[in-house]
Amino acid sequence: VAAVMMLRWNQQIDVMPSRLLWGLIWTAMVAALVAIEQRRRLPIPRPLLVLGKSSYIIYLIHIPLQNQLFHLARFFEWQRFLSPEAWAGLTTVFIIGLAVAAHHIVEQPLRDRLRERRDSRPAVPTLN
Repeated sequence: VAAVMMLRWNQQIDVMPSRLLWGLIWTAMVAALVAIEQRRRLPIPRPLLVLGKSSYIIYLIHIPLQNQLFHLARFFEWQRFLSPEAWAGLTTVFIIGLAVAAHHIVEQPLRDRLRERRDSRPAVPTLN
């Protein structure tokens, strides 16, 4: 709620002092969240945890996939069926869904195998 109110407020006043105030407000919010998390763990909804774990793969695939989907949509003349906003929403949902699936099907099993392989090797003695 506070973020929406600040966004509305920031749209009405677009001068340097408001941007400075905007930065101070967000800095205070981040500092408050850090202070709260130091006392106790914040409850994070499972969908956000899944997105967080899949964020690297989203980062890796979103631009190339957006470009390919854009060319595909242009070829099939998507503007006759969907507004640009609807198309952006659909591509976002598709890319995130694909990234979450790739994380669970490829990235997580590969990481588990590499961890097992690393842990099964004998320790290398070091010289002190």
